[in-house]
Amino acid sequence: MIGRSSSPLTVQIPPASSDKPSWVKVGVIAVVGFAIGVAWPRLAGIRPGPSAPGEAAAAAASASSRAPDAPAASAPASVASSASSAGAAPTAPAVGEVAAVPLNNAPPAILVTHGAVVSCKTADGETLKGREACGAVTAFDGLATPRLKRLAHCPGAQGLSGKLSTVFSLDFTRNKINFAFGKTSTVGNRDSLDQCLRMSLENVSLNAVPHDNPGYAVFYSVTFTPRDSAAVVATAVTPEPDAPAQTAQVAWEVAIVRDTPRSGTVVARLQRGTKVKVGAGQDGWYRVQYGSDFTSEGWVYRGAIGK
Repeated sequence: MIGRSSSPLTVQIPPASSDKPSWVKVGVIAVVGFAIGVAWPRLAGIRPGPSAPGEAAAAAASASSRAPDAPAASAPASVASSASSAGAAPTAPAVGEVAAVPLNNAPPAILVTHGAVVSCKTADGETLKGREACGAVTAFDGLATPRLKRLAHCPGAQGLSGKLSTVFSLDFTRNKINFAFGKTSTVGNRDSLDQCLRMSLENVSLNAVPHDNPGYAVFYSVTFTPRDSAAVVATAVTPEPDAPAQTAQVAWEVAIVRDTPRSGTVVARLQRGTKVKVGAGQDGWYRVQYGSDFTSEGWVYRGAIGK
């Protein structure tokens, strides 16, 4: 038989104040939890969100400064991909830096002779030969020479070498200019040069060219020479102006001007006292510019200009 306790049964009821939580403890727990939540990603090296572009660049710069011997390929992939997607332009050469250019990509040097009148047609329809019978149209050089020199920059002109014989047909009655390349031309890619010259002559007027007859045929010889140097000075910064060209006078009674030194075709004869601008020399010959506006070029022997 189970015994019974003789002490009376008592029930303890807690006071109402003991049911309220301790707000001090709750505040402490909240502060500690917030501090842990903010501090632990930084302590672990983890970013809870993506970095701003400036931060990524700063991080990359900091990493490179800490490891100067590391190769460029070890940069973070995210930084490399962002630079690639930005499509950054290549760095321009510094001032005075020499940028290599393949010879076959450099425009050739061009020498254009003074225009020679081949024939003309009078108002009566008669055909005359030569400058003495036809008269001169020297002002046409100002239209033809610069356009022939621009052939150096036509598509496909890079690396060209040889001569281009060009005959211009001037029709003053209809104010039209036509041209044709002669059979003695030795330069290649003439189809491209033909198209390029034809475009440059569009809408060119003959009204300002003095003439005695309504029609002329004028011959020009154009010599293409590949550039000798495989490098050009970078043009990122405007170069200093060139020194003034040296001038001289013809010392002989007649100075023969050729399109190339020594054995080139005779393109002009200059009388004593004619002023010329003197350029580079080669084997005792000097490149000169002559004419009313010094637009014609050729080579003369040094003695002819007192050199």
